[in-house]
Amino acid sequence: MKFIFSVFLLISFLNCGQSPLVDGSNLDTHKLDGFPLVIPGATSATFIFKCKADSSAAVAYGKGSIEGIMPSLTTSKDHIVVINNLETQTNYFYSAFCGDLQSPPNPLLLTFQTLVSDQPQKTRGVWILGGLGAGIAPISQVDMYDPVTGLWTPGITNIPTPRAYSNIVSHQNKIYVMGGLTKSGVTFTAVNTVNEYDPFNNVWKTMASMPDTHQGGIAISAGNDIYIISGTTSADMTTGTLTNTVYKFTPSLGTNGIWLKYVSNTAIFQRVDMPGCAIQDTIFYSGGRRSTDGLPFNTSDAYIPSGNTTTTLAEANINQTKYGAAIACYRPNPKDSFPADPASILIAGGSTTADVFQPPTAITSSNSFDYSLATTSNFTAGGILPTALYYPSMEVSYELRRAYLFGGANLTNVPQDKVYSLDLGNPTTTPWRTETTTLPVARYGHKAVILSR
Repeated sequence: MKFIFSVFLLISFLNCGQSPLVDGSNLDTHKLDGFPLVIPGATSATFIFKCKADSSAAVAYGKGSIEGIMPSLTTSKDHIVVINNLETQTNYFYSAFCGDLQSPPNPLLLTFQTLVSDQPQKTRGVWILGGLGAGIAPISQVDMYDPVTGLWTPGITNIPTPRAYSNIVSHQNKIYVMGGLTKSGVTFTAVNTVNEYDPFNNVWKTMASMPDTHQGGIAISAGNDIYIISGTTSADMTTGTLTNTVYKFTPSLGTNGIWLKYVSNTAIFQRVDMPGCAIQDTIFYSGGRRSTDGLPFNTSDAYIPSGNTTTTLAEANINQTKYGAAIACYRPNPKDSFPADPASILIAGGSTTADVFQPPTAITSSNSFDYSLATTSNFTAGGILPTALYYPSMEVSYELRRAYLFGGANLTNVPQDKVYSLDLGNPTTTPWRTETTTLPVARYGHKAVILSR
């Protein structure tokens, strides 16, 4: 997040002289001695400033014109004013002034921007969870990457029950790890365990279990609910076929959330490891492997939870039959750095070889990348990946306008630690860039999530 400070002031409050924004006569009129230090938060801002003499003081603020005036609690030279109940990630104008509180400066002259959260690195950071590492072992370690600083926080926490191929989603500033495969000896077992993680308080909570053991599905957040479609109930997908099954989880209901299981009004692909994500509460998904024989596909569809139905449109096919690809839905909003960018779907990597086991006993990894606008019916092939990868993960940095691809396996059961990125200003014509940073733990079969979407 780029913090916008209109002016800077040393804590010693030395007289700063004139500013290109406010001339000296204006400072004299309002009896300020120097310029305010502004410390923005997500929904608040603290102003520290000095008057030339003992005086009352206040800060006038608003998104355009004056919307409020917050007085200082002291009559002195030194003042600290705190304004609460602001909107996150929003530009505000302000003026600090001394003396007559009935006559604030107008128009407001300086600006600041509130943060996306009080821990912005956690909100904008990409969280890497689950997957398989060395020795085909499920990974408990959770790592967080901050694209803005280019820094990792490795081992920021650990999943209480390590597992791979879980249904993982961020929902209302928390992360949910649902189902997946655990390992005992050489045996993988599908589980129905659900863990909730609160990143801002660093607390894990065990939630109500899924109605079935489950792995390899698609999880999305929509309103107050989480939805899971596709996937299978066993490690051997041929014995765990799901027929148009929808799982709906409402974490806010009851002590540990409530699950509802029902059948879609229209057919949902009976596939495992389909890449899928949501735009405006519609789940877009492509490819995957058929639960009966592990055969990969390239066809696509979309499911609308609110109507419990797939769309009547003919969604675009991806350019290669595959499963275990990484996907990200690019969903700019008006408060982003590039709010006019179109919503789009990005799909990268995967395996093109049929296989009914999880983890697969053989893969043919792919280096293909497909891009589609959410409003069109075709995928465009973009730049190929520097390395062919099965089951990497992908997410977007909205601050940098880049997609990031993490890990994956180039060969069967050989995890990678590479990180690649792509400029979303020109996603079909610019090449993928190999980042100098690497994953703290090489992994595949994992997920990347951000809290801001």
